[in-house]
Amino acid sequence: MTTEAINNKEQCLEKAQNLSQNARNYIDILDYDLDKLIFENEQVLANIKRVAIESRRARIRILLHRAERVIKEGHRIVALLERMSSCVELRVLSWEDIEQVYKNILLVDVSSFYETTNYHPISGKVVYSDRKAALETEKWFENFWYRASRPLDILRLHI
Repeated sequence: MTTEAINNKEQCLEKAQNLSQNARNYIDILDYDLDKLIFENEQVLANIKRVAIESRRARIRILLHRAERVIKEGHRIVALLERMSSCVELRVLSWEDIEQVYKNILLVDVSSFYETTNYHPISGKVVYSDRKAALETEKWFENFWYRASRPLDILRLHI
């Protein structure tokens, strides 16, 4: 088990690249609106796509505070969602939960994750190879995931 501090977006990107590179089956993302610096990064996107294609047990869950900008301005993960809807799903926090969530999370294979604040200045941590802490983070994530809804604009893309 290793824990490292995250103090800026560049470190967040570096940790997202490391975590996604080591992902094999599962990726859970909680982000305000899919920060383009991180989730439009070539390496991060390639790693997410690799998990979706190579793993028969792939599950990629993306939970957002707001999906309007992602849908309106476009995002490369939305294109991935369109092509691989069986293993990639996007949801938006319920109105009740938006006020309770002030962090971003990237969790891979229920073993390693980062969590940061979703406001400035950014602060947080990355935790490598700590199954117990990762299970607690997944449980916290799922609490919001199951109350979240799919944005209607994304549903229209699949019709």
